Amino acid sequence: MEEKVLILHGWEGNSKKGFIPELVKTLKEKGYSPVALDLPNTNAPKFEEWFEFAEREIKKFGSNNLNIIGHSMGGLLALKLAEKYKVKELILIAPVASKPSKKYFDSVKKKLTDEELEIYKRYQDREIDVDKIKANSEKIIFIFGKKDTWINEKIRDFYIKKFEDVAEIKILEDYGHMSEDEDIKKLPEVEDLFVKIEKEEETKKEIIETKEIKEQEKPKEKGKKKEEKQKPKKEEAVALGRNLHISKKHGVYICSFIKNKKIDEAINDLEQVIKFKKAVPFKGEIPHRKGKEMMSGRYPIKAAGLFIVVLKGLKGNVIVNGLDPDNTIIYYASASWGSRPMRSDRQRGKRTNIVLKGKEIVAKER
Repeated sequence: MEEKVLILHGWEGNSKKGFIPELVKTLKEKGYSPVALDLPNTNAPKFEEWFEFAEREIKKFGSNNLNIIGHSMGGLLALKLAEKYKVKELILIAPVASKPSKKYFDSVKKKLTDEELEIYKRYQDREIDVDKIKANSEKIIFIFGKKDTWINEKIRDFYIKKFEDVAEIKILEDYGHMSEDEDIKKLPEVEDLFVKIEKEEETKKEIIETKEIKEQEKPKEKGKKKEEKQKPKKEEAVALGRNLHISKKHGVYICSFIKNKKIDEAINDLEQVIKFKKAVPFKGEIPHRKGKEMMSGRYPIKAAGLFIVVLKGLKGNVIVNGLDPDNTIIYYASASWGSRPMRSDRQRGKRTNIVLKGKEIVAKER
């Protein structure tokens, strides 16, 4: 099913400014259907006018498989849209605040005329329903620039405090507001959040390399029945995910998370991760969840989905090799760097190889 990505610019922006043209190009190459809006009256934006315009566009193409990216004023707009519509990925890039304080407006008024300051105040004069946004969004990502003079530390802390239990928070050291006037023409940190969309069967062929499945074909002989030979039972099964579009760090922690589990148990746990019901333990990280019913850690959704595909391949090999899938554990799980092609921004892409091995054991050994 076609995945739409709605892209919402900020004040005085449009679909041809800043990082948006390159983002649209990259998303198309990856198989998505990006819709970069030219919101009305962009020099003197009114929130209600922008909301109604964006809502009409959503209704045109439907809200199924919808992703939303919002920058600056478009970030607050994206949050308000997520109160009403189901969203797969909600990506907020330097979003302006929800009802910021008078002290904040005093800190930026030197940059604005009196008329512009009034426009800025009116636009942000609205509450956000955090619970609705969380309930409607499968994944939420905030991206801030540490050198941003518009979105200060207090605004960042507001969003982090409200969403840190479910959201991924990125603070980019060398970025400001990531706008046109800063000559930002490309944001790899956003582009890399989207993986290439391929047909399911083609994806499986690409990322699963089985060492154990070998078809033994014999030519048919007329008048003779084809003899069936019982395949010898093997001691283990192996599945390999090659050059998966995930970070090695995520691969390593997920490998630790699923090691020594039965295959179906591991698949179920990763499905819970995707639903934000169970976290993968991470060391040295700010946890998304912590408590008696939820372990500390993060929710690497895309990585978990790719691991599930590899695990299903492993289960198939287990069956082919004559092992009992209900009594087979993942005794070996390893992540290592795959090929890391150079991107257009001269940074290495994230590619990781995964090796999983399953071995049948008796219940008392587990």
